[in-house]
This record gives sequence, C-alpha cells and structure tokens, in this order.
Amino acid sequence: MLSTQWVVRWGCVVLIALATLIQMIGMGAPYWFKEQAKPAAYQAFLQVLKREGVDPGANATQPGAITRAEVHVGLWRWCVDVTVWGVFYSACKSPELGDFQGWWKGCQALSLVGTLMGVLACICAVMEVYYTRRGTRFSGLAVLCAICCFVAAVGMGLSHGLFATRYMENHLRIVHLPTLSGGTIISTFPPVLDWAFGLGAAGATLIGVTGIILVAFVTKTYPAYQRTESVVV
Repeated sequence: MLSTQWVVRWGCVVLIALATLIQMIGMGAPYWFKEQAKPAAYQAFLQVLKREGVDPGANATQPGAITRAEVHVGLWRWCVDVTVWGVFYSACKSPELGDFQGWWKGCQALSLVGTLMGVLACICAVMEVYYTRRGTRFSGLAVLCAICCFVAAVGMGLSHGLFATRYMENHLRIVHLPTLSGGTIISTFPPVLDWAFGLGAAGATLIGVTGIILVAFVTKTYPAYQRTESVVV
C-alpha cells in the first residue's frame, strides 16, 4: 500500500499533467469568446465563408436559409460558423491583428510561457518520483516543480485576464476588421465566454493549487525546509 508521501507525489504528477493538457487544449482552440450574429448580418457571415472557400450553395441566400451564424475567437484563430438549411458550415483563419497586435501577442506569449512552465513542472515532478524510488532524494526538484507551477499559473491567469478585459473593450472593432469581414460591418450580440476560455482558466487554477500542495509537501517532507525554533537557555 502506498504511503501518504507517495500518494502526494503521484497525485501531483497527475494533477500537473492534467492541468497542462487542459491548458494546451484551451490555448489552441478558437473558442475563448463567441458572438452570435444578428439576422441583419447573416449574409455578411455567408460572404466570409465564401471568401474562405466554403460555399453552402446558391440556396443559402434565400430568405430563412440561415438560421444561425456565430464568430468564435481564440488566441490563434477565428472561426465563422453558419447553419444553412440545417447544415453546419465553418471557416477558420489566423487573424491579422492590426492595432491589436501588442496586447494580443502579449496574451499569446503569456499563455505559451504558462504552458511551457507546466511541461517543465511535470518533468520535475516525474524526476522527483524517479530519484526518490531509487533512494536518492533531491529536494531541489520538488522546490523547482512548485516554482514552475506558480509561474505557470501566473502566466495562464494573466493571459486569460488580459484577453478577457481587452477583448470585451474592443470586440466591436475586432469583429469589424477587414481580414474577417471583408470591409462589411458585421452586427453581433455582445460576446460571451466560450468553453475553451473556461478550460484554460481551470488549468491555471489546478496547477496553482498543485503548487500550494507541493509547498506544503516540501516543508513537511524535507527537513531542510522545515521551520526550526531556537530555544534560549
């Protein structure tokens, strides 16, 4: 039966790997925000599909043909989704950011740093387990793992926070960029958070909590990091 220390060790490995995987999926998916088109913009969305090589056919322009149109926005891609006569059509492209290049690329960089730190934390956690099983205990690996967890959580969290704030401030101008709309004004309802944003935020929270667990584990397991009280005689 595994001791409590081994349960914590393996548990941290699993949690870090899971958090990093969740972050990777969330970071790569173009579903951080979504905006549903107003009926007046349906034909504009249809034109976006056609420019990207997706043609729903001549019947798509008939009244009542389009029942739903949305734009999904992520860190790396935008997607336009249109439902025509009950059939789903989608076209995605990498955005040319124009005036938004600074903060958008900053969000991308922070998200990448967070993901890389998550991978490094996972490697450190596995190495700590490996060397401990061989009878060699390196407290530095556990400490480095905890530090990587906190850096990963900060990077992921800042990326999500900055993106959410700036996108909500500028979403109308972003959706109207010529690279997406071809110069046509696209009228949408206010943006709402999509599933990939929540997934990435969950990964940031999970790896941050794992870092706290590791700090508690290190201070309890390795004598060098335990608090000592001096006794005055």
